Amino acid sequence: MSSSGLLILSQPLSHVTRNLPHYLTELSKLVTKTAYIHVQPGLIATPCSSKDPSELFNFIQEPLTLDVRRIVKDVYVSSVKFCQNLDVKVLVGHFGKPGIKYPKYCFFDPCGFVLVDSEVREEEKFIELLKEQFGIKDDCKILQQLFECDTEEKKLKLDDETSEVIQQYGHTVLGGTFDRLHVGHKILLTEGCILGTSELTVGVTDGQVNDKKTLRELIEPVEERVAVVKQFLTEIKPSLDYNVVPIYDVYGPTITDQSMNFIVLSDETRKGGAMVNEKRQDLGMNKLDECVIELVEDLQHSEYEENKVSSSSLRKRLLGTLYNPIKEKDGLNTTPYIIGLTGGIASGKSSVCKRLELLGAKIVDCDKLGHKAYIKGSPGFDKLVKEFGEQVIGENGEIDRKQLGKIVFGDKDCLQKLNSLIWPEIANLAEQQILEFKNDNCDVVILDAAVLLEANWDQMCHEVWTTIVPQQEAIKRIVERNNLTGEQAEQRVKSQISNSDRVNKANVILCTLWEYDYTQQQVEKAWQLLQDRLPK
Repeated sequence: MSSSGLLILSQPLSHVTRNLPHYLTELSKLVTKTAYIHVQPGLIATPCSSKDPSELFNFIQEPLTLDVRRIVKDVYVSSVKFCQNLDVKVLVGHFGKPGIKYPKYCFFDPCGFVLVDSEVREEEKFIELLKEQFGIKDDCKILQQLFECDTEEKKLKLDDETSEVIQQYGHTVLGGTFDRLHVGHKILLTEGCILGTSELTVGVTDGQVNDKKTLRELIEPVEERVAVVKQFLTEIKPSLDYNVVPIYDVYGPTITDQSMNFIVLSDETRKGGAMVNEKRQDLGMNKLDECVIELVEDLQHSEYEENKVSSSSLRKRLLGTLYNPIKEKDGLNTTPYIIGLTGGIASGKSSVCKRLELLGAKIVDCDKLGHKAYIKGSPGFDKLVKEFGEQVIGENGEIDRKQLGKIVFGDKDCLQKLNSLIWPEIANLAEQQILEFKNDNCDVVILDAAVLLEANWDQMCHEVWTTIVPQQEAIKRIVERNNLTGEQAEQRVKSQISNSDRVNKANVILCTLWEYDYTQQQVEKAWQLLQDRLPK
């Protein structure tokens, strides 16, 4: 097997369509990572007497036809079913102005082999051309193990393939989130490539425009998404000039660049395309011609995911998995294995904690330990009285938490001082309880702490897990649960560290936004995967 391979399909398109399942299944047996697919009927021709290798094979550009556009989409749609483990890229640099030699491809992952659907009679010369046009490895081998139609069928079908040539445009444009590039994205981007002759501009959404996206905290950084889009485009069609930029609204550069003349949309972005054209016309710019790409059905989706292939479904599949790698920490015993569980107010942390307890974990409740850290006779009690005076002592002789709250919550410096006094005391109590669980031979302990990261208690844990819900959902829950106004609830949410900060520091992400059963599925998945990571 090889990490990447090149599949060359030179049979008539009707034959290719019929045998795509076979082609892609064979490819999945040979490739572990990236599959480049080159579709060009008649490429492998019968050798002639010429000594020029390029004349033995049809390495020239082909006209862009409806059949070509259809087969490109068919390949991507079929790949979802027959080789979903591979990063499939359909090459389209050879479709355009006919009769000239097409540009050289440059793969980021050079191919270890070439799989073809026709007999190659001049194999050495063919490999020589492949090295020149596709930059394949010197030790690359040609594998010829696919179905081949007979000569009469080939001649008939090739003669019949005279589909109408498609109009192309100088400067095409499209936009999207492009998070975890999937086949829907690839079809959209490829349309922009094959319909463009000079330049393609791609807007990659970022900032507030992504706020309503499902699990927006799990969207990859815009720099990574821009880089992935650029790499994909330059591999499938190296001859275009690409301008891939972050955008922060529906328009991006479409309302400043008059050279654009074509926009590629998906079913979901039709409205955005209409807004772009309306704005361009208001500004006295030309209206963009457009085409709309249909959504691709996701054959693997669960009941809690969308029917179409989507980034939101891919992000949902990350819930409960190991999202960020685990970093070893000095001074931690291997047992018990400590999970630091955190989450913002109304994020469902307590519910998740109870579910983990039912699965066999022991719980250290830092909120309860916080109350113990205040009791009379404890070091924490003495420190608080020394710092804030006897005014914080209630009639019962204990710390009056309401009075203490009045002092610290309106003063950031006082609150910081309170935390610096009490957090170490809570940590000491937590360590004592963990030691007790260790003596009872407990395998997994959950350190349940809303301020786990702020207090730096994550250093006591082997892993950090966090629960998240969108800000508006948290506000809604607080209003319903605590009988507060929306403004009061929002202030509480914004006073904490953000979901993004928690996600960046967490190893496992859980979201309680949806049905009870879906949260349970996430927790059970996380627990099952944890068993494989526990020290043996």
